[in-house]
Order: sequence, then structure tokens, then C-alpha cells
Amino acid sequence: DWETASWQVLVGLAAYDADVSLPLGLGRTFVDLRYLWGRAWPRNGGYAYLAVEAGGRLFEGDEPAQFRLEATWYHPFSAAWGVALAVNGVESRFVEAREEASGRVTFLGHSLWKSGVGPVFDLGEGKSLKLTYWKDFAGSGTGKGASLELAFAMTLGGK
Repeated sequence: DWETASWQVLVGLAAYDADVSLPLGLGRTFVDLRYLWGRAWPRNGGYAYLAVEAGGRLFEGDEPAQFRLEATWYHPFSAAWGVALAVNGVESRFVEAREEASGRVTFLGHSLWKSGVGPVFDLGEGKSLKLTYWKDFAGSGTGKGASLELAFAMTLGGK
């Protein structure tokens, strides 16, 4: 059994013009501060865990501040694999639709809540592969949908 906690500070810098027709990324500078907490315990030859992170993101300009939350629970069925369940949420201080003279509607802020589930495979030597199916279940000022995420993770400094 072990438990850990930490703070994370992330600074995002705008590296392009956010007004282009198809911008990539956020296009604005922000500061993100989060508190991360996790607990793990032995189960079925592997380690089950619960991880939670919560915090806020402050943007430059008129984009409203956001509250962010992510929680993941992992249950191993053996030392080789298990299943992870997750919930992820972003909630802006306010959501405002703006209509431009051209008729194009843009939003300040958004709300998006999604849940995820999928297998995690232990590849040995501190490496793992995770496939997650994410489904949006609530939100405003954003699209609604589903996605697949494939992630490779490697533990640094030991197993």
C-alpha cells in the first residue's frame, strides 16, 4: 500500500494566431494549478489504484477561468492486465455565446464532462499500454461525442 500527493503547475504559451480558420491547440496563454492525489494497493498479482486531480486554469484575456477534475480507478484482474474507469470534467466560470457580424457563433468558456473505460496491459519493465473509450455525457458550449485514446506509459526510476 502507498499513497502520494503533489501539486502541478502548468504554463501554456500561445505559439500562433488563434483567429486562423483552423487553429490547433488553445491559441492563448494560461496558467494551470492542480492538486494530485493517489493511492495504490496490491490486488490479484498487480496493483489497484485510485487517482484524483483537481484544480483550476486561468487564461489571459476574456476567456473565463475553468475548474478541472479527473478521477481514475484501476482494477487489475491479474499481474498482466486490468480495467480502468475514469471521469473527466471541465467547467468554466461562465459560458457565453457570441455571434460575429459574419453570423459565426463562438463561445467563451465551455462545460464538458466525459466518462471513460478500457483495458490496461502491463508490458513488463515498468511499461504499460492503455486503450480508453471516452463518451461525453454532459456539457455546453462544445460538441458532444465519443473518442478512443491509446496511451503508452513508462515508469521512470524503477518498477
